[in-house]
Amino acid sequence: MNENQQKAREEINHLEKRLPQWVRTLMLPGKPFGRCKFHHRQKQEWLLYASQQMYSLVVMTGVIEKLDESERSEWLDLLLSLQDSESGLVKCPVVPNQGDDYFRAITMKLIRRS
Repeated sequence: MNENQQKAREEINHLEKRLPQWVRTLMLPGKPFGRCKFHHRQKQEWLLYASQQMYSLVVMTGVIEKLDESERSEWLDLLLSLQDSESGLVKCPVVPNQGDDYFRAITMKLIRRS
């Protein structure tokens, strides 16, 4: 491994160690676990889109394995509880007036990560 590769690996390791705590900083406190914000200055308490994006991130990076079972279960139960029984789309209770295309995109992203 050359010097640049070594530096890159060290930076990746540094970020991987910090990622679980960073994920928690964007979570709404309390239950259910999994309600996320995009950033700390976001006005809405949380957004389904942010929660599904964060879920994708933790799955792709392996952080999901570092969460306890109850947190993983709460997060998945939260996402599943938002699925509309008629359309099958996962819909955000915070911004319910978005169109079906918006919710279809979220639903498809969640299906790909499941």
